[in-house]
Amino acid sequence: NAGDAAAFRPLSFCVTVPSPGGDDVSRCGLVARSRRPMSWCDVARTIHEVELSPLSCAKQSSAGDLAKHRHSMAVCGAFDADEKALLFGGNISRSVAGNWQTSAELFLASLPRAAGEPVVLKEVAKAPQAQWPCSRWGATLTQIRAGALLWGGWSREGETALPWMLRLREADADWSSCPGTGPEAVAFHTATAVDSKRVAMVGGLGDGASRSGVWIFDSSTEQWQQAC
Repeated sequence: NAGDAAAFRPLSFCVTVPSPGGDDVSRCGLVARSRRPMSWCDVARTIHEVELSPLSCAKQSSAGDLAKHRHSMAVCGAFDADEKALLFGGNISRSVAGNWQTSAELFLASLPRAAGEPVVLKEVAKAPQAQWPCSRWGATLTQIRAGALLWGGWSREGETALPWMLRLREADADWSSCPGTGPEAVAFHTATAVDSKRVAMVGGLGDGASRSGVWIFDSSTEQWQQAC
């Protein structure tokens, strides 16, 4: 229904107040940080209230390991980390057709706690012999209890239909692949955590055309299910 469909709007598209939000707390932030189970209708209702609230945004300065120009990165909040975000990959060229180039870099962004403070970026380097997903753009990172789930995107360097789970262990990134049969890879899709274990993937651009349908990945079994 309309409520279910609205719940799949990417939370990253919501207009939010500068973190930490002050009095006008971001409704999208409430969804992302919710510790209680939320139905799709709950999420849709919360997101809908954003459009009825007086919110604002502001450009932030940055510091640390500054990444070169890129867009269409996979972004999510860092689990158990206060006001931090994970950023992976992206298109590092200025072209969106033909000669695009992708990155496999991973960054941890510390968001400002007060007005005027910068966003501090730290690159999480690949350890020797560590597993690492291929470079890509247009992918999604979705935080669930097991870790941050990376899926999809476009790449010329490897397979993007294989889900990867990211866990931060001290200063290192621990990536593990999740083998199994699931949907064909797409880019620019929507990924939404249904609960603490499952992520729903909707739409996206595949090989030559857009895709329909909803697929759900269950991290407890590492299996896919086509919902519709």
